[in-house]
Amino acid sequence: MFGVKTIAITTKEDLDLEGLFEKIKDVDFEAGAPEYVKHGMAYIIAFPPEDRENQVWILKTKKGFTVQRSTIIAGLKNTVKNQVKSDLLNNLTGGVTGMISQFGGPKKACVAHCDDVAEKINALGL
Repeated sequence: MFGVKTIAITTKEDLDLEGLFEKIKDVDFEAGAPEYVKHGMAYIIAFPPEDRENQVWILKTKKGFTVQRSTIIAGLKNTVKNQVKSDLLNNLTGGVTGMISQFGGPKKACVAHCDDVAEKINALGL
């Protein structure tokens, strides 16, 4: 995966993912409004996708949380729908559309949004 961006966040409070969501759901993020989303067998905090292959996620880790750029759009229905679109467009364009998502403006915006999300959560002093 090109352009992986992960930022570790620790909190003073003992929060689970849903607890973190409750603390940040009304914060004004450049990435948009966060959502608490079921993705597969787990839950994540996801922000609106930049495009069909770039989205900011927050995951729970043993030591806190991780803000990351994901190339998968959260939610099984969205993942399947976007994968089909990506495969179709990549086949029609010889892979050019996939390269734009991985190296172009949407990826750069998503990486910048990861930084913004981490900075704003850290500024809350949780």
